[in-house]
Amino acid sequence: MSNPKLKLAAQYLRNADLEELSQTLNSLLPLLLERLTPRERLGFLKIVLQNHLEDFLAGVSPSEREKLLKALLPTLLKEFPLDKIDFLSLFA
Repeated sequence: MSNPKLKLAAQYLRNADLEELSQTLNSLLPLLLERLTPRERLGFLKIVLQNHLEDFLAGVSPSEREKLLKALLPTLLKEFPLDKIDFLSLFA
């Protein structure tokens, strides 16, 4: 890690507690999203999920994963209405 800004950010992340991390993310994420186009936001989200979802879920039991999915489903269904999705094309 040769970038001084990246080193500083990494040091902060190692030392911050969960509340500080949450506040930081809630403050910085809107700044990131406002500079990305809708296409870039989708690409960014796709990369984060594809590259790190497994990391987020590491060590999480199947029952906890189920609870998480149940908690997220209302939001997912709001953003991805089932009547607008062609399920057959998802598996083609």
